[in-house]
Amino acid sequence: MLGKLMWAAALCTLSVGAAIAQPFPNRSVTIVVPYSAGGASDGLARQIAEKMRVQLHQPVIVENRPGAGTTIASSYVARAKPDGYTVLFAASSFGVAPALYKNAGYDPIKDFHPLSLLASVTHVLAVNPAVPVQSVSEFVEWVKHHPGNVNYASVGVGTTTHLEAELFKKMAGINMVQVPYKGSQAALPDLVAGRVQAMFDAYATAAPLAKEGRIRILGVTTERPSMAAPDIPTIAAQGVPGFDVMTWMGLLVPAGTPQDAVQTLSGAVDAALADPAVRTSLEGLGFEVIGYGPQRFADYLAQDVNKWSAFIREEQIVVE
Repeated sequence: MLGKLMWAAALCTLSVGAAIAQPFPNRSVTIVVPYSAGGASDGLARQIAEKMRVQLHQPVIVENRPGAGTTIASSYVARAKPDGYTVLFAASSFGVAPALYKNAGYDPIKDFHPLSLLASVTHVLAVNPAVPVQSVSEFVEWVKHHPGNVNYASVGVGTTTHLEAELFKKMAGINMVQVPYKGSQAALPDLVAGRVQAMFDAYATAAPLAKEGRIRILGVTTERPSMAAPDIPTIAAQGVPGFDVMTWMGLLVPAGTPQDAVQTLSGAVDAALADPAVRTSLEGLGFEVIGYGPQRFADYLAQDVNKWSAFIREEQIVVE
């Protein structure tokens, strides 16, 4: 009888040990998205999640937690157990929010470990067709002749469209007045109508209106020409040297996540981005696939956070 009990105990020990030794992942992974379902960013996250599911052989669930300038989702993931099963989908606002908000609830560098810089969205400077300019350099001169009388639309205080416009103002040495809106769909009609004269926005959103002649696109915000809009010159090449703003999307996990989990997740993301069907789909939505791995993304994130944090402090931009 004692022998049978000892044998049963040994089997139980082996069973527990096998369960503990199961490789990552052995259950579902959740990607937390700081935006509502249905938008372009949510669509990007869901396409990546579906391909990761195939690679990981486990469900990959997308959970939407919008609000508070994306800080709700970011602070939630920062406090999550660092085991690889909770992943944050982040965009450019992730890195700047702690500098903008008094209580963002997380540190973008200390509280996270980067997985992959997925893609970027091409942003452009657009003007109302009544503005008598054809280039960025002409626009700068025109604004200088109308100081304080030129209004630009943003999709909200502290958003990328706001910050890149303020950086453009500083680097070009001009004065424009911000008119904040709740999203592009609210702002663009006023740009078309001429109630505001200029706006920074995603190329995918602005391009249809430009083709109809309802707005005019002057330049892209990145220092190098965009694959999404190769015929549009950069702002940097049109009299504002050094101007370079990339609106990015990436994946991160809580700091302290085991390295094997980081490598497994990163590998699954790499495989997803290498899929030709995924790349074609994302490019069709206006994304430019990047695919930086953990270390390269970490280096880029540190540089981006430092750049915008310093600018926000200098310009004393605060979101209550």
